[in-house]
Amino acid sequence: MGRVAGFALLSLGLACWPRRDAASRPAIALMAMLTYNSLVTCYLIFIGISGRWVGVLLWPAAAIHGFLTFLLVRAWLKTQHAQDTKG
Repeated sequence: MGRVAGFALLSLGLACWPRRDAASRPAIALMAMLTYNSLVTCYLIFIGISGRWVGVLLWPAAAIHGFLTFLLVRAWLKTQHAQDTKG
């Protein structure tokens, strides 16, 4: 739990990092959520592969975080494509 909380704090720090342009705030929040979910997904998969028994909900939690990571990557790519066509 401590490492997952550390991932959350890292992502919160990324989201709150001062930026010059206020227009990119939604993209920054998206990147922070993407960072959190990808780190948690990797960590849960690492725990599952290392053979430690932590409970029956480990793999469903890893799958949910993996799916959320996939959705966030897709949304981030859409925003990057929209910024490329806009500017």
